[in-house]
Amino acid sequence: MIDNEICYVLRGDYITIAPGKIKFTLCCAYADPALLFSGKPAEVDFDYKKVYAVEDECHDVVGFLHTHPGMSEAISSQDKKTMKGWVTAFDKELICIIKGKNRSQAYRFDKAGHWRRCKVYSRGRMFCIII
Repeated sequence: MIDNEICYVLRGDYITIAPGKIKFTLCCAYADPALLFSGKPAEVDFDYKKVYAVEDECHDVVGFLHTHPGMSEAISSQDKKTMKGWVTAFDKELICIIKGKNRSQAYRFDKAGHWRRCKVYSRGRMFCIII
């Protein structure tokens, strides 16, 4: 039996580090247990009004984490469509972390709708994504 998908809202901030001539950006985030949603094996249902309220009040939503139970961490066409919708709604870039059967993968979605893979490090519900 395949587990149901779950989704957390990622809250955090971006940090730019420039040691010498090298410059990179990190997204430091945590999966907020107060914003945990579940669904079906290939679908997540969540309260978008609650997500908007958190963003409107705190301005610290940096993305979403969701599972692909029994599957890979590869991003699906539905994942891309959903993330592009959130990027448009929030008018800012967002991170999507997918926890697959064997590992996690982060993706960055910019305001133009483009996406790319990013390296993610995690411990529990804390995440560091190299942009």
